[in-house]
Amino acid sequence: MSYIHPKATVDPTAVVGEGVAIRSGAWVGARASIGDDCEIGKNATIGDGAILCWGVKVKRHAYVCAGAFISARAVIGRYAEIGRRVLVDAEAEIPAFETVDGRES
Repeated sequence: MSYIHPKATVDPTAVVGEGVAIRSGAWVGARASIGDDCEIGKNATIGDGAILCWGVKVKRHAYVCAGAFISARAVIGRYAEIGRRVLVDAEAEIPAFETVDGRES
């Protein structure tokens, strides 16, 4: 059974798996897909059409842009930003305050 805090906003077109925890102030956009056993932290944002595979942890105030794909068991640190259509590998750990935009530097 999933837990969605009463002060979280989840678009009715979003798909939320089993065992998911969505904390206070979190926002899940249209057509987003949250896999089983994911944790969405306080005030985190999951953009429209983003896909989170099973076991993903998105820490508080993190931002996952529209169309991003977060592979299984990845951890997105607090205040981190994942850019539009970015792929985050399985079991990756994105540090707090990091921005991942998918461009080579």
